[in-house]
Amino acid sequence: MTQPIFTILPFAVSNDALPRIPASDISLMGPVELEAYETWAFGNSAASLTGAKSGRMLTPQGSVSYFNDYLRVPLSSANGLVSDVPEIASQTDTMAMVMRFSTLTGSTSALLGTINGGTGGGLLLSASAFSHNQRGLTGVTQATGISAVEGEWRFVAISRDFSAATKTVRILIGGESLFTDDGGTGSYVPAPSGRFLSFGNAYLTSGSTAVMDIAESAIWRKALSGDELTTAYQRAKIRMAARGITIV
Repeated sequence: MTQPIFTILPFAVSNDALPRIPASDISLMGPVELEAYETWAFGNSAASLTGAKSGRMLTPQGSVSYFNDYLRVPLSSANGLVSDVPEIASQTDTMAMVMRFSTLTGSTSALLGTINGGTGGGLLLSASAFSHNQRGLTGVTQATGISAVEGEWRFVAISRDFSAATKTVRILIGGESLFTDDGGTGSYVPAPSGRFLSFGNAYLTSGSTAVMDIAESAIWRKALSGDELTTAYQRAKIRMAARGITIV
């Protein structure tokens, strides 16, 4: 059966009586997640730092190099792609990217988020595995038990909901089982003014000699559920296949 093609118009209509098509039922023709704050598809120049959905910019920090279908960020300190999304104590957000480690070492580096010595949080590379840390929270399970692999393209995402007394973090690494840490309590210490959600090791004062390639990335200003993360991963696989990149 022929599938219909729709155009997304640059305005919204507030009418609950109109039919709605769930985002999960839509296969996008471009590198855009409909409900994301912004999405980026990286390529051979700094022009790819302009968002594909709404034109929001990522600011490169440190050393960033560009290739045909991705960009490369070393994970030594102060290297990353900085968005315009700040943090608050009751933060709800999701960050995702399609990435690979072109060089992998065991030292600790930030991958997603704002984490620094005493503020912020995010997804980390630690001892050649994925973990997370959220400053100010207690009772969290930091280690995901998922190992990093050199040379393998993977969908990597972290969803955080700190709006209630119990804090929830969800992490999806490719086709691995969803990691959920919903035992965190306390008050999250957000990144200070002037620091924003970032891809890479933008703010952590330590780093490693690992090198990360990123083909695409996205930010949502809400915490995606486990099912929503899985659906985003499945859509990313389709988009990447169209660009000649196979993700696990």
